[in-house]
Amino acid sequence: MNVLIVDDEPLALEVLENYISRFPDLKLSARCNNAIEAFEALNSKKIDLMFLDIQMPQISGIDFLKTLQNPPKVIFTTAFPNYALEGYELNVVDYLLKPIAFDRFSKAVNKFLDLYSTQANEEPEEEKPDFIFVKADKLPSEIFMRVHRSYIVNLTKIEMMESNALLVNKKNIPIGKNHRDELLLVINKNRL
Repeated sequence: MNVLIVDDEPLALEVLENYISRFPDLKLSARCNNAIEAFEALNSKKIDLMFLDIQMPQISGIDFLKTLQNPPKVIFTTAFPNYALEGYELNVVDYLLKPIAFDRFSKAVNKFLDLYSTQANEEPEEEKPDFIFVKADKLPSEIFMRVHRSYIVNLTKIEMMESNALLVNKKNIPIGKNHRDELLLVINKNRL
């Protein structure tokens, strides 16, 4: 996983880089001294995890994070405990207080890795198309019916009918003027 460190303190950058090097799953992609450099790094590389200092010149880490539309996972690093609540409201992975001990750093990274592996293992739901293409004469007329020049519906899936639309699978399907009377006949016939 690609990692970015954003901190204006050279010693903090060194410590974090040293700690990151002890994790084979983590690859340090860039070190930045401020939010502007970090913004450029995020735009040029895919970053999975960002260690972000809060107190920085020009733009604070919190304000910087709020500007990002699709931020990576974030672990705040700061000497100030009073930002913890705001950090969690921004959905950060963890909040590390400086000076950062390796065991605490390790715990935060493992929390990120667990989160990352859980998301990676979740099978994305297979998207089902809202339609199928049929070349000709393959649908049984007692189940399927054209209700509009652009729509053929399964009559057994109609949930509700209004004057100019059907509700099928929680979606509104328009009823064409030329098909309305025939549809009413079929629906009334099926009710009997």
